[in-house]
Amino acid sequence: LDNGGLQDTCSAQITVLPAAVNHPPLCQITPPGPFTIEVGELLAFTVLGSDPDSMDVIALSVSGLPSGAVMNPALPFSGPASGISSDFSWTPAPGQEGSYQVLYTVVDNGGLQDTCSAQITVLPAAVNHPPVCQVSLAGPVIIEEGDPLSFTVSASDPDSVDTITLSVNALPAGATMNPPLPFSGPASGISSVFNWTPASGQAGNYTISYMVLDDQGASSTCNVEITVNAPMVDTLSPSCAVTGGSAGPPATLEITIQDDESGLAQINVLISNNVSINIPPFTVGTNDPVVVVATKLDQSQTSMVLLQAFDVAGNSIICDPVYQRISTMIPEGFALKQNFPNPFNPGTRIDFDVPSGNGGAVSVSIKVYDITGREVKSLLERSLQPGQYSVEWDATNNSGAIVAGGIYLYRMVAGDFVATRKMILLK
Repeated sequence: LDNGGLQDTCSAQITVLPAAVNHPPLCQITPPGPFTIEVGELLAFTVLGSDPDSMDVIALSVSGLPSGAVMNPALPFSGPASGISSDFSWTPAPGQEGSYQVLYTVVDNGGLQDTCSAQITVLPAAVNHPPVCQVSLAGPVIIEEGDPLSFTVSASDPDSVDTITLSVNALPAGATMNPPLPFSGPASGISSVFNWTPASGQAGNYTISYMVLDDQGASSTCNVEITVNAPMVDTLSPSCAVTGGSAGPPATLEITIQDDESGLAQINVLISNNVSINIPPFTVGTNDPVVVVATKLDQSQTSMVLLQAFDVAGNSIICDPVYQRISTMIPEGFALKQNFPNPFNPGTRIDFDVPSGNGGAVSVSIKVYDITGREVKSLLERSLQPGQYSVEWDATNNSGAIVAGGIYLYRMVAGDFVATRKMILLK
């Protein structure tokens, strides 16, 4: 209104709203729990705080935090309503078994709050049992070069949740494990097969150590002791002996041949006069005795048997050579006959008689000596049944070497009977 009486008006429009509503913040734990762990086991979770009122400022705090537990970032701390968080981490130590409640609080700047809690149960640490290592063979192993060896190494663990690993310290050159080591598998069981054929030059002693380790650090070992010998060199000839017979008729002679080292390989008939010879079948390499039977054909005539036996190593022996003059007549006394031919080259035959005596076998020895009395060759050393026999000398010594020409003596000893004769080897 002015002094001239004129006026104007204006108005203020005022709207009064109800007071704004403050919404409480939110507290969350993820994962939500509750949690059950063992001593020594790590527990981790995240605590989240937020507020639906975007303009609010919120603060997160904690109470009841166990000793050794940490929050990252450390609490309390504040942040925007859009969200704040902190990570819980704890590995309980021995002596911290029990139940724990960790309480978290989120407060906004309007004084409203929300809480969330983590319920934690700590159990005593489970007892870890050591794994088990086993080998399929027992005791030390003794083999020769060239002999194959195979065995299985097995591992297991009584704790079914464990993972186990099988390893070996070292293997001999050429040895393999299938599957190769190290390798891992379940506690229910894993295994690997050892294979090895020692080569020439690998003779010696070997210790192979296997270890089984579980994922808790427990372990066990098993060892295999292996002795590898160099192959035995068989330098011994088979043995050959007259072990029986009968005067018949028909007269028979039993000759036992045996090789205790590499085993028999072959028996050959070198001379077979007026006899049939039965060599029983045998397995090459056998160490069992083989008995050859010679049966006289014409009982009134002289018979001669000469055998040669070989072993697997190639050694041989001529069965003495001994042949028996089998007849219906038994000599009345011991006799050592003159060799024939004499002089001789390269071999000669010596005939001798063995009487009935007490009706049993008689121990007979026939040996060749040089002119000084030194033994040159043992031709016969065994028990014989009564009969007429011959031995042959091929002018070799006990080592198989050819002897020099000259005068030699041969002597027969049978109980109380001793006889010596002279013979001449021509060169």
